[in-house]
Amino acid sequence: MIDPVEASTARQALLAKGFEEAKNRDHFYAFLYIDGKKTAFWVKISHGARQIRRDEIKINAQSVGIKGEDLYLILCCTHDAEKTKDLYLKALSNR
Repeated sequence: MIDPVEASTARQALLAKGFEEAKNRDHFYAFLYIDGKKTAFWVKISHGARQIRRDEIKINAQSVGIKGEDLYLILCCTHDAEKTKDLYLKALSNR
């Protein structure tokens, strides 16, 4: 089940899993880096948002080809960096 996630929790979780913030954007964008290379796996969070709503989690997940439940588990710290990387690589192979 997907529940809203506090934006601050989500930002910290992303940065702890190998994501890096893209600077000079109108929103908080975090891109996953693997072996020092930027991937196409990104998450967008509005700057003023206190929470990421369920629909926003699902939209972000669809844009990178993973399930909403998996992105939820990444954002709320259940999936670790290795599981996050595996999900991204699996999504790539399914394209």
